[in-house]
Amino acid sequence: MTVEKYQHSGRIGLLGVPLMGFFGGLSAILLGVVYAYAVAWVPFVFASFIFTAGFGFLQGTVVGWAGKIAKVRNSGVVGLFGFLTAGFGLYISWAFDGIARFGSEDFPAVLISFEALQGYIKMFYAEGFWTIGRGNGATVSGIPLAIVWGIETLMIVGISWLYSSDFTADLPFCEGCRRWSK
Repeated sequence: MTVEKYQHSGRIGLLGVPLMGFFGGLSAILLGVVYAYAVAWVPFVFASFIFTAGFGFLQGTVVGWAGKIAKVRNSGVVGLFGFLTAGFGLYISWAFDGIARFGSEDFPAVLISFEALQGYIKMFYAEGFWTIGRGNGATVSGIPLAIVWGIETLMIVGISWLYSSDFTADLPFCEGCRRWSK
């Protein structure tokens, strides 16, 4: 006697892509704005680490939830939406970073112009806007800052991808009943 392990059918469903896109995009915008302000205003590195992981976790949760509601039985597709919408949320956070740090009168163009956003990122890379250490600590810029950004990006999109793709991976689906089972 052989025991077969349950495996999803891989079906996406008619509402899968629109619901994951809509709710994933909406949460990416909201989380991106909140993340930009949180990272700009909270001076504690440990808190920034928690914000970064939380951003990825919440984004993955929303996309996974939307995939579950839409009855998407393809973990790869749900994970892809988690990855893409987290990347979009990171873009939004960059668009609001300058506004959070310096005010909207100085940085409104980054919201509508990719070139303006690119210029802001280059300026941030060259000058650095935060320090390590107490008092007159060392300003972080250049390659060390790019490494921090790389880790931040990997955390946000990676956690979102992992969590969203795993959201219903162990939850069986009854194809005849068209609902999730226990």
